[in-house]
Amino acid sequence: MNGYDVQRVIGDGAFGTVYKCKDILSGEIVAVKKIKQKYSSWHEALALKEVAALRSLPKNEYLVRLKKLIMENNILYFVFEFAESNLIAVSAAPWQSLRAEIYIVQFVVSISIFD
Repeated sequence: MNGYDVQRVIGDGAFGTVYKCKDILSGEIVAVKKIKQKYSSWHEALALKEVAALRSLPKNEYLVRLKKLIMENNILYFVFEFAESNLIAVSAAPWQSLRAEIYIVQFVVSISIFD
């Protein structure tokens, strides 16, 4: 993928692989999700429900923001803000009372934007 230096694989799932990357021009660290399914057109890629949902999310400090979509050689890439952790990793860690309260508040605030 042009413009990004892949640093490591963050995760791999049924629909795609997520990489920690560095934007070559800005130096910003981002997460790039490479979608496994190939798309024949930009219009077909934009019709995905995931794309519509991510593009409609309001800015919120508790949500990772979709920065841009890229399509190269019929492969779709989602470029996200990079987060050091994810919900699965956080939920697997031992819970401490104060930390649990902080995560609960952040979760409630992030889902409240959908009202």
